[in-house]
Amino acid sequence: MAGALRRAARRAIWYVREVVGENDYQRYVDHLRARHPDRTPPSRREFERMKSHAWRGSAFACAAGVAGVGATRDPLVLRR
Repeated sequence: MAGALRRAARRAIWYVREVVGENDYQRYVDHLRARHPDRTPPSRREFERMKSHAWRGSAFACAAGVAGVGATRDPLVLRR
């Protein structure tokens, strides 16, 4: 019974992390290391800025007064 509860808890935690994008950074870093070993992965904070910029687009970022923050030409920025 305890084993089943632990498995269910692990699955629930995994699901929530996938839904909120918690695993995106590690997935991106793994991708860079596997396919682009010459590139340095961004910090977690830089990655979150890049992801936010990609989601919202530059018009929103400019309207928010953070033009250029997280701007990147990186084609590998995760998009949803």
